[in-house]
Formats: sequence, structure tokens, C-alpha cells
Amino acid sequence: MKNRMVLGILIVYFLILTFVFCLQVFKRGDTVSSPTTSSDVAVEDRLDRAVVLYKESPIIMANKKQMLIDKNNASLVPLIENQVAYAPLSFFKSAYGASVTYDESSGSAAIRLDNEALVMDRKKADLVSSSSEKDIEYENTIFKKRNAIYVPLDVFAEAFDKEIHYYDDLVIVSGDKKAFTQEESADFINSLKAQVTNLPYVANESNLKELTDTLGRNGFLRRVGTVVGTRDRNKSDAVVKLITDEKSSLIVNDGKYIYFGRDNTIDVVDYLSNTAVNKIEMEKGFTISKLYLQNNTLVAAGTRLLDENTPSDVAGSVSEPTSSEEVASSTQEGEASDTMPEEGAANASERNNVCSAIYVYNIGNRANIVNEREFDVDGELVDTVKHGDYVYILSQLSVFDNARGGHFYPPSYRDSAMGGQTNTLGFENIQYFPETGSDDYTIISSLNIADISVGAKVKAYLCGGDNIYLSENNLYVAKSRYTAFDTNYNTENTYIYRMSLSGGNIVSSGGGNVRGYVLDRYSMNENSGYFSIATEYTERGTDKNITNIYILNNNMELCGEANRIADDAAIGSAIFTEDKIFLIPEEQGQAMYLIDSSNPINPEGKGILKLSTGNILIYPYDESHILTIDNGENILKLNAYSIEGMDNTVKLYSQELGGENISTALFENSDYFEFDKERNRFIIPVAIKDAASGDVTFNGSYVYDLNMDEGFKRIGTINESNNKDVHYFKHNGRIYCFGTERTDVVDVNDFGNVIGIEMK
Repeated sequence: MKNRMVLGILIVYFLILTFVFCLQVFKRGDTVSSPTTSSDVAVEDRLDRAVVLYKESPIIMANKKQMLIDKNNASLVPLIENQVAYAPLSFFKSAYGASVTYDESSGSAAIRLDNEALVMDRKKADLVSSSSEKDIEYENTIFKKRNAIYVPLDVFAEAFDKEIHYYDDLVIVSGDKKAFTQEESADFINSLKAQVTNLPYVANESNLKELTDTLGRNGFLRRVGTVVGTRDRNKSDAVVKLITDEKSSLIVNDGKYIYFGRDNTIDVVDYLSNTAVNKIEMEKGFTISKLYLQNNTLVAAGTRLLDENTPSDVAGSVSEPTSSEEVASSTQEGEASDTMPEEGAANASERNNVCSAIYVYNIGNRANIVNEREFDVDGELVDTVKHGDYVYILSQLSVFDNARGGHFYPPSYRDSAMGGQTNTLGFENIQYFPETGSDDYTIISSLNIADISVGAKVKAYLCGGDNIYLSENNLYVAKSRYTAFDTNYNTENTYIYRMSLSGGNIVSSGGGNVRGYVLDRYSMNENSGYFSIATEYTERGTDKNITNIYILNNNMELCGEANRIADDAAIGSAIFTEDKIFLIPEEQGQAMYLIDSSNPINPEGKGILKLSTGNILIYPYDESHILTIDNGENILKLNAYSIEGMDNTVKLYSQELGGENISTALFENSDYFEFDKERNRFIIPVAIKDAASGDVTFNGSYVYDLNMDEGFKRIGTINESNNKDVHYFKHNGRIYCFGTERTDVVDVNDFGNVIGIEMK
């Protein structure tokens, strides 16, 4: 009996060991559980034990889940060198849950997985377990680069019985033998590529808190924001500003009518009769930033403060989700978000009180203008552009501005053409920039102004930061990465993301990398398909500030650069013309650097320009001359410079307008400047005060002629002493002076001939 009992125990023990052994075999991915060919199993199943990665992308897909190689460091990316893929040590921790170590003194690294350890140094690799040690073929060795240890994937695959497939720069590491072939369909490979080269998704509130470090903040503090306003390419506190020939963004015309926007109203003036035919009034709390005109459609863009009367019925997530090629688990269009905070959270309909807003009017009958559409989206207005039938709205919102009841909510928007209800974006459709580093949503919306039956499209990106630039065709976001720009340097660099705007769609369309960090959001520009950026870095060993100009082509590849333009100078920003770049000093009185960018393949320094200690405005007169206005030493002056010679900028003419008693509003708003290229004539608004009493004795404009052979000549004045905040607009020999008190029309050939318009 006793022997039978012992035998029975041994049999049970043997069966248990056999069962455990089978589990281990299955876990190691032997051919017992693997399909014979890739066509024997569904795509979804083939990815269950696969990791997908892409050269130079910090995003991977492990077991069908999108993640970062290192959630704390977006500079860690896979490399492909000599047709061999290498991954940083943290990749194996994120993708496989492995334990990784590196010994700096011995130069050895270890990856521990499944009770085994792959131990490598620069000479050999061994797979070590508690009972054995196995040499691994080791032609491609580990190396250190970009402050990270890189491991060849082929060594890892051999050690842990996995298979590697290369599809150009896309790499699949599979735990199932023969799950993939080299003849995979292009659609399948492209769908995988989209998921590891595009931006990752926030997915839920917990991830948002981690990404923005909100859990480390002292409570849910509300950040007080400042409305950025329109696309002014000059910072309000900049030492030097650029004046362009672009008309005021608040004045548009169709050849017969002028439309002038101020605060929350638009005045409509008939050119021929010089009469006001209508006044459009929008809601209180709305401030116009820019007007657009297309056929019989007038568009007003601006910022609006919401009040308790603003409709806010939540309709769920109706923003256009990313395609299935970008993320397989995206919700369908119109489907309500299921990632909103759980029960007990504040009502999501409690919208942020600041939004970017658009009003669309049918002006076919100027006497009876019809409001056809209203749109608003959470966040402060940064910029708007019009491209074809679409207006694109760029806004920003802090995650703290949408925090209520201990929870964070995604941005919301309303579109009257789609019912006017509030639509809340889902976290599962919000992407983020892997460098993180900010708590802002960058929100880009598109609105069809020709067909109101087309619903608005809204996309939000987390961690956009301050360095964003919107051109007519693209949105650029510059993010800093501390990584190697080349093999000789290890310094902070800037990665540039580009989102293309076309036909109302907002899609990721590539990115590039430049050395250093971008000076500010005004130090980026797009012109004729080329993207320019001014960056700075501190040179190792000398601690000098090095400023460079980089130009990227339409493929976001570096095609031209001007290095060490301002060696150790304190540069604050940059301003761009069609063929020139001006590097602006941080402090008044310092030199301004000039770069010729007419040849994007070979931008080059063109010298420096000594500046006054005051505020300075630059008007590019032509490719060889600039006009400046400055108030250095409390003297308002006009200057004309030749910038034709290399390192030889020459002041040709200078004229003083007055001392402390005279000022110009141009330093606050350069839109007031009007230059008539045909007559070489310009208008500069001025205000003159009595030296004793301080009372304003003259408020209006001086009119000058500029001749590069003779200099400046004042030919007349426009007196608007009883008017305030005057905006000037020139058309057909007349200057329209839109003020807060009245609107005057001045004949440029007879400044005494003034017609007053009685406004509505």
C-alpha cells in the first residue's frame, strides 16, 4: 500500500513537471504553437507576440499596444547601421518587461528575461541561466551613443528565440517563428509604419496626468493665460520689429466695399459713395483678431469670453478620429467618448470660459447681412490662416484650464452648422508630442466657409508647448530633445513636427531635426516650400552662445545652413522677409545680424547693423535697402540704409521728427504703417504733446516721400486730433482713417480734402 502511494505521488509529480515544461515551451514560442505560414493566422493574432519599431522613431508597438521606448526620454530611438537594427537598453524593458543593467566600468550590459540573462560586452555575448551558459554569435556588438547603450537586435533575437524581419526602415521582432514573411503586403506594412512613426495617443485621463506631471503639482492650480491674438510676427516686447506690406488683418475689401473690424463690430463702407451701409455686431465678449473675405462670405476670427448663456449640451465625441491605419482601436466618427472621467466628476458641459471663435456671414446683400455660422473651440487664439475654402484656427489650452472636480477634461467645441451642441474630444483621439515638457493642448480646427454642410474638423495635441508656427499650408511644432545631432557632438537639439493643412484635413506630414534649441516661436518661417529656423546652443568647452540658421526642404531634410552667425552674441529672436533673415539682439543697442536667404541651399551672413538704444522698426524697402524707425535717446528718427555690401551696411539718410514730446503708435501696432510703392510714399502716425502741460496738441500722421537718391521729404499731415486709435487703409488715391470717434477719407493729392463718413 505504501509503495503504491509513493508511486502515485511520483506519477503526479511527473505530470506536473511535464505540464510546466510544456508551458515553458509554449512561452518560448517554439514551432508547437506557431503557424506554419503568415497566412495561417489573422493579422491581429500575428501581432500578439510581436514588437514593431522604426528607425529614429521613439514610438514602438508591442503586442499591439503603442508606447514610447522610454516614456521619460524621447531621444531614445532605434538605429539601423550597416543594415543591422540596434535598440537602446530601455527598449527591452518597455517592450518585453525585461530587467536591464549596464556596468560603466566594465562596459558590459545585461538583459534578464524568462529566468535567463543575456550578458554582453564589446567582445562577446553569453546567455546565462541558473544551470547553463551559452555563447551567442556576436559580430555586431553593443556600443554607446547619444548617452545610451545600444544593443544589436539580432543578438537579442538569437538569445531569446525570436525572429527579425526588415521592411526597409521598419523592423518586426516576433516571438512566433514564421509568423511574418518578407513578402508582406504594402498595405499591411504601411499600416504598421503609420503607428510607429505618427504621434502616440493620450488614450485616457491617467496617461494625461502622467504626461503632464499633474500628479506632482500642488493641487489643480488654474494657470492664468494671456490672449495671444493674431498672427503678429513680432513680440510685443521685442527690441526690433518688422513692418510688412501686408494690409491690416482688421481691414478687407472687395473693390467696392471696405470691411473694418474693431472689438466686436464690423463696419461696412461703400467706396464709391463714401457712406457706411451697415454695421455687424457680434456677441459681447468677442474681440476680432482677423477678417477674411471670399466672394459673398465674410469671416471674423477672434477670441470670445463665454458666459452662462452659452449653449453647452454635450453631444459626445464627434471629431474625426484618426484612420484605422494610424491606430486600430480608434473610435468611429460620431461615437461618444468612453474615456471621460468616472462617476462623481464635474459635468463635462462646464466649458472653459475662453475660446477661439469664428463668425461666418453671407454679405450678398450688404444692407441685410446674414449670420450663417458660428464656431468656437476651447483655448486662447494663437493664429488663423485661410487656405482655399478653409479657415484653420490654431488655439492653445492648459490642461489646468479644463480641470474640474479633481478631474481633467479634453477640449470641447461647438459648430452651429452641426446643431450647435457642445462636442467633447475623446482622449483616445488626442495625440501627444513624446518630448512632453508642457501642460498645453495645441488645438487645430478647420472650417469650410464655402459649404456650411461640411462639419468642422478638430484635432488636439498634448504637450505642444510655446514654439508653434502656423503657415498657410502647415503647422510646425518645435520640441527640444537632448540627443546627438551628429557623431561629434552631444547637445540639445530641436525636433520639428509638421502637420499639413489641405482640404480641411490636418495630417502629420513629416519632421526634421536641427542642432540647438529654437530661439522662440517667432524664429520659424515657411517660404516657397522651404522651412527656416533660427536656433542657439552653448558650445562645449567655450560656453559660447552659438546661433545658426537651418533651412529644410519640403521633405523636412536639411538642405542649407548658416553656422556661427552670431558668435557668443545674445540673440533673442529672428524676423524673416522673402529673402532676408534678421537676428534680433536680446538687449537694446546691440548689433543686429543680417542673413541672405535668397538661395535656400546656401544662406550666408551679410554683416551686422549697429542699432540705437531705443525701439526699432524695420521696413524692407527692396533687396538692397531698408527703412528703419527708432526712438533711441528719446528722439524719433527715420533712417535709410544700404545693405547691399557684405559686412558693410551704410546709413544713407536720417531725419529727426522730434524729441520726448513726439511718439508713434507704430511700436505698438505696425499695421498703422502704410507704404505706397508706386509713389514711394509712406504714412507714419504721430502724437505730439505740449512740453509744459503734457496735453496732446496733435494726433494724426505725417506723410513722407522717400527717394534713395535724395532722402526723406515730408509732404503733408493728416490731423485726427479728435479721433482715437486710428487704423489707416489706402485705396485708389485715398487714405481711409478708421477711428473710434469717426472715419475720415483723405485725398493723397490734397491733404486738405477730407470727407467725413457718418458710421452706423
